[in-house]
Amino acid sequence: MFGSTGHPPAGPGTRRYTVVRPGAPAGAGGLIDVDGHAYAAHDAVDGTRILVRPDGYLGATPAA
Repeated sequence: MFGSTGHPPAGPGTRRYTVVRPGAPAGAGGLIDVDGHAYAAHDAVDGTRILVRPDGYLGATPAA
């Protein structure tokens, strides 16, 4: 999940991470997008959720 807007949902066997901008609280499992590459690559805004499959491919992204 992008932004510190709450905890992303987690299903069985999944791991969840939050991607935040510099200066935002990252918390446990938080990643700081220092240069904004993750936000830009996914055209993300706070609240965007992306599912990454175990093989590294994107399984679900927001509808454009």
